[in-house]
Amino acid sequence: MPPPVMAGGHSILKAFWELSTERQIGFGVGPIPGSLISKAASDIGIYDPDRVADFRSIIRACDEVYLSRSTPKDPNDKSAAAAKPAMAMDAFDTMLERGRNK
Repeated sequence: MPPPVMAGGHSILKAFWELSTERQIGFGVGPIPGSLISKAASDIGIYDPDRVADFRSIIRACDEVYLSRSTPKDPNDKSAAAAKPAMAMDAFDTMLERGRNK
């Protein structure tokens, strides 16, 4: 059974994976654009500036995990096997940790 998710976590996690489709990919995987994070917050009904900042922090924390898992540990290794994509559980762990630190 998956761990419990903080209140609002499901919509935030869904927003993260949806936002992940908007990242730039060129010479590597880029971060989620900040303007799209703000738009996603309003799309799911988050308007209060403090809550938008929290949403942005959570999305950025999830994105940090995603990017760290999507970048090869050895910069000279260009194989697909070198890049380990982030798993949904990593994002859940990030969200749960963020909720505990508030």
